[in-house]
Amino acid sequence: MARADCRDWLCYLHSTLLPLARNGLLDEAAAIWRIYFERLPDRHAAVLSRTLRYIYWMRRLKNRRWGRDPLQLAALAEFSAVSGMMQRR
Repeated sequence: MARADCRDWLCYLHSTLLPLARNGLLDEAAAIWRIYFERLPDRHAAVLSRTLRYIYWMRRLKNRRWGRDPLQLAALAEFSAVSGMMQRR
């Protein structure tokens, strides 16, 4: 169940973070997510953190030439750093 829940959260974050980042709302969203993330069961937090480690390097991709999908992954990677998802395992 943890993997399915995490997949759903990652899909949601993947599709919404780029517009939030473009409008300067990433920090506000991170503060809200941080509260939610701290309440997740340890297993869910571990699955999310482990999954995000694979794309963490992408947070440095900022140029539009990469296209929408890589930029969405970059926004997700940046969000994982800002929101603290990489610290809790």
